[in-house]
Amino acid sequence: MRQVLAAALAAVFLAGCAVDQVNAPDAHIKAVRYHHDAPPSLTLFTMVNNETDKGAHSSLMINASERVIFGPAGTLKHEVLVEKGDVIYGVTPRVADFYTRAHARKTFHVVLQTIEVSAEIAEKAYELATKKRCCGTGSLRDEHIIAFAKNTGL
Repeated sequence: MRQVLAAALAAVFLAGCAVDQVNAPDAHIKAVRYHHDAPPSLTLFTMVNNETDKGAHSSLMINASERVIFGPAGTLKHEVLVEKGDVIYGVTPRVADFYTRAHARKTFHVVLQTIEVSAEIAEKAYELATKKRCCGTGSLRDEHIIAFAKNTGL
């Protein structure tokens, strides 16, 4: 299970960045900052096509010092979502529920896989998602993802 999740995490971080990036102002991001009281964890969202039973795209919810969703392949836009680059900030239970329900529809269902990790691993995932950018300057490179997956012990 951990090896499958590690591979999936790598796939999420390596996913294409063809969508336009949204850039909420830093002040707005700071204002919606949310810390979830659950243990540090990584939750993989896989949007599965109901006809083919194959994954269409994935995203990763990181519960670290702040809870965010890294979704490089997504195009979901809504007034409740505060996004910068490929990261959605302020992921309260309401936002997480909205995010999940917005992806589940007649043609797709959402599979969630959550693992608890150490605070250090959660912070590393948070740092990779928020400090590095998939597109443009500071690209997240394959070697970072491979090293991350190996170093997490997943």
